[in-house]
Amino acid sequence: MNDISINIIDSIIMMIENLDEPCGIKSINSEHIYMNNSARLFTNTPKNFSIEGKMDEAFPTTWSELFHELKEHDELTKIESSTMRVIEIDYWNGSSTLIPYISEKIPLLNKDKECIGVLWNAKKYSI
Repeated sequence: MNDISINIIDSIIMMIENLDEPCGIKSINSEHIYMNNSARLFTNTPKNFSIEGKMDEAFPTTWSELFHELKEHDELTKIESSTMRVIEIDYWNGSSTLIPYISEKIPLLNKDKECIGVLWNAKKYSI
């Protein structure tokens, strides 16, 4: 990888880190690679829990029981090579009540347009 590619990757990570909305990156195998601070708060992931290389079912959270459905969303994103959107309802952001969010899963493509991972984000659903 050349210096320009590394700079672009570093810039993307910095951009994601500074977003107000929850955002993360998963590998082609649905392993978590990165979550910004907003994502950790949104998903109620403990600060001391290392997410790198973990599958959804390994998270010590209420939403981890939905790992089959979450992996299915990842797979559809990879197969279709297009953005998938779903409504996810849970106790997001430490809430004591259920809250709906729209979660987007966006394929990360290489130069040959092959999916190499998934970028995800979440936005509060409002009518």
